[in-house]
Amino acid sequence: MKKRIRLIVLAALAIGLLSATAPAFAAQPEEITAPASTADILELYRGAVERVRGGEAGYFRTDWQKLGGLKITGNSAVDEACRNVIVSYLTTEEDAEPLVTPRGTPEAADRLPACTLTDLSAVESASFEEAGNFYVLEIVFCEEDSPRTRESSRLGQVTDNIAFTEDLDEEISQIKVFSGKPEYRMKYQLTVTCLLTRDGRIAELMHETQTHVDIVRAKAMFVTVKDAWADMTSFSHYTRFDYGAVAYRPGDVDGDAQVTPADARLALRAAVKLQPLESTTAAFYAADTDGSGEIEPADARLILRTSVGLAA
Repeated sequence: MKKRIRLIVLAALAIGLLSATAPAFAAQPEEITAPASTADILELYRGAVERVRGGEAGYFRTDWQKLGGLKITGNSAVDEACRNVIVSYLTTEEDAEPLVTPRGTPEAADRLPACTLTDLSAVESASFEEAGNFYVLEIVFCEEDSPRTRESSRLGQVTDNIAFTEDLDEEISQIKVFSGKPEYRMKYQLTVTCLLTRDGRIAELMHETQTHVDIVRAKAMFVTVKDAWADMTSFSHYTRFDYGAVAYRPGDVDGDAQVTPADARLALRAAVKLQPLESTTAAFYAADTDGSGEIEPADARLILRTSVGLAA
C-alpha cells in the first residue's frame, strides 16, 4: 500500500510540474484549508465524498477481491474444495470491468461509500500531504465485529459495499460449505487513499480492505471445525471524476472560443505525454473528442481536420 501511495505522490508531482506550462482556462478556485488534526482530515474526506454523492460528479470504478489464506478443516482436500467454491464468487483484478457512474445518478451516490463515523474510535492513523497541485489524504480504519454486533459496527457499515462480506457468507451458507450458522469474528483494516484537488474535489480515490475472519465454531461439509480462519483483500479504485463545472467546446483545447491548429498541437502533445492535461479540466474534455477518457493521436487528428474545415 505504501508503494502505491508513493506512486500516486510521484504522479501528482509530475502532473503539477507539467501543468505549469499549460494555458489557463479559468480563475483559480479557492483552496481548501489544510487539516490540522485527525478529526479535520476525516471531515475533509467526508465532505469531499458527500459532494460527489450529492450529485456534483460522476466517475469510473473498478473493484475486485482476492482470497488469501484459508483454513477450515485442516484437511487439505476439503479446504481446497471450499477455496474453489469461494473463489468462484470473487472478482479478480484481471476480470474486473470499470463501472460508469454518471454525475447526478443514484448509482454515483450508492457506489461511492462514505465514512459515516461520528467519532474517531476506529481511526488508527491519518495523514495529509501536498503533492504538486494536489493533496494526498490517507486514513486507516480498524475495527472488529461479529454477527451479534453487525448492526452496530460502524466500520462494518462502511465496508459493506467494498468487502461484500455478507454476500460471501450467504453464498457459503447456501451451498452448504457451512452447515448451520457459523459463529465468527471479523477484523477489518480499511485504508482510504484520496487524491484531492486544491479546491477539495476528488481526483482519485482508492479503498483497500483487509478482512480477517476467525470462525469460532462451524460445520464445513458436515465436519465440525473450530479455530478456522480466512483472509480476504478487497480493492476499489475510483477515477475520472467529472464534476462538469466548466463549459467546454469540443476541440477548443486552449479555451479561446475557436478550434485552430494550435488546439490540435496541444492535443497531440497531451496524447504523447509531453504536456498532459488534468482529467478534470475543460481542456481535457475538449481534447478528448470521442469521449473515450483518454487523449489519443486520433483526437488531435480530428481537431486538426476540424480547424481547416475538413470535419464538422
